[in-house]
Amino acid sequence: MGLSARGQQVLIGLLLAATLALGVYAYGLQSRLDAIAGQMELQSDRLAELTEAAGTDGPVADQLRGLRESVSALQGDWTAVSIQLGARASTMAAQLDALGAVLGSEAGPEPGLLAQVRDARARLSDLQAQIAAADAIGLRDDVARQTAEVQALSLALGRVEAETKAIRNAASYAMFDPPALYEKAKGSVVTVYVDSTSVGSGFVLGEERRFVVTSWHVLEAAYPQGNITISVQTYDGFRTTARFARTAKEHDLALLELDMALHQSDPLRLADASSLVVGEPVLAIGNPLLFQWSASTGVITRLNRIPQGIFKDAPCKNCPNLVQFDAVIAPGNSGGPLLDTQGNVVGIVSFGASDNEINFAVPSNLIRTLIDSIVKNP
Repeated sequence: MGLSARGQQVLIGLLLAATLALGVYAYGLQSRLDAIAGQMELQSDRLAELTEAAGTDGPVADQLRGLRESVSALQGDWTAVSIQLGARASTMAAQLDALGAVLGSEAGPEPGLLAQVRDARARLSDLQAQIAAADAIGLRDDVARQTAEVQALSLALGRVEAETKAIRNAASYAMFDPPALYEKAKGSVVTVYVDSTSVGSGFVLGEERRFVVTSWHVLEAAYPQGNITISVQTYDGFRTTARFARTAKEHDLALLELDMALHQSDPLRLADASSLVVGEPVLAIGNPLLFQWSASTGVITRLNRIPQGIFKDAPCKNCPNLVQFDAVIAPGNSGGPLLDTQGNVVGIVSFGASDNEINFAVPSNLIRTLIDSIVKNP
């Protein structure tokens, strides 16, 4: 005597409910594994960057290699746990398939069929209990242990990163050669004119040598351009007209496209301003008070400034994350590059206090955002 249609429907409902519960459970475990594996991958990437920055020799490099090996071991552990989870899920699937085959059968006496169903349900309950116990005792402990190790690695990374920055800062002073940097960069710096009046500075950017970055407030009077002519002049006296390619008033930035490429001017490269440290030496090149291609040196005195207060009339008073520095600047420097020890641009000079002790530059990362999709940065 077969199982009634109503009985079949009830049992199939139980099967579907159990399948859904197990699927949700397995998905939750896998999501937790993936999240922590992702965190460790980020740590591994940071270690790789720091290892490259620190070089291959010395105590810092040795510490970094050790930390990287630890992260690799953690990633291996998580891979093993993930494989075990997959195997357990496969076993559950086989049990569910067997139960489904039983429920789908129309043959056999009812008592035998019900006995098989009860047996399958009991085995399914055992599996759920085993998985719950493994989660409570094993996987949960593994998560806690691995999380603690990742946190310990993060602390160690912070210490090593601080040590690396200190080493880099000391090396920066040793490598800082203003005369050499000036000779290398002066041909890339331009004087910006609105009509026939020199109003500021700028620098060549991009492999095409057809783009110049400057400050928005230098050209504000010419926007929209109308009958006003914008032009730039290089160190060797070559001059060409230009037009607006993109502006970002909120960051005091403007990108000009030149009518003629500056083939004799090597484009400057953008550095990553997020890696700057207070005390790092810098070189500013520009055209203060019409004294063209003047250079001044100083250091980074603060990072991530929003200079309000006494600078309420400044062109970039609400700009976020400005770089504060103490190299001497004056009207006409605006738009010129602020260079690191490698001659790369860490900021674009915007404005400063009258006593030249507190000056500000827009960080190079914002310049990168402005030129994205327009300029090929070499």
